[in-house]
Amino acid sequence: MKISSAAARRKALLWIVIAFLLAAPSYQSLKADTPQGGGEVKLIIDYGQREALLKKAVAWQEQMTVLDVLSESATVTKEKIEGYTLVTAINGVHTKPGEMAWYYSLNGKAGEVMSDRQKVEKDDIIRWTFLEDSCTPKPSE
Repeated sequence: MKISSAAARRKALLWIVIAFLLAAPSYQSLKADTPQGGGEVKLIIDYGQREALLKKAVAWQEQMTVLDVLSESATVTKEKIEGYTLVTAINGVHTKPGEMAWYYSLNGKAGEVMSDRQKVEKDDIIRWTFLEDSCTPKPSE
């Protein structure tokens, strides 16, 4: 029995539609991936003159900190000193004690607590900037 070309095209089209429907995520699975409460936090990483700004949006979650947002979006090196967690590198750009360091601001205000303790809210904007180190004495030469 010979199948007409129109019938072959309909059969091929049917298989394409079935494949598309099976591959497309269902509404329920998208809903399950949405963090509780929804919303997002915006992150900007400012490397100074070294390279262009990096901008990302991160899904907000309850109890999320400034450091959590950064860690989810970049390669971060941290160091614990006397109970404080310091960010010593972001995406391979390392702090140079007494010279340059990473500082964050939250919604345009300089961070007042350590980044691992500062909670974020929906729609917050976090900016990490590589600046002259104003907290560490310059190493003696």
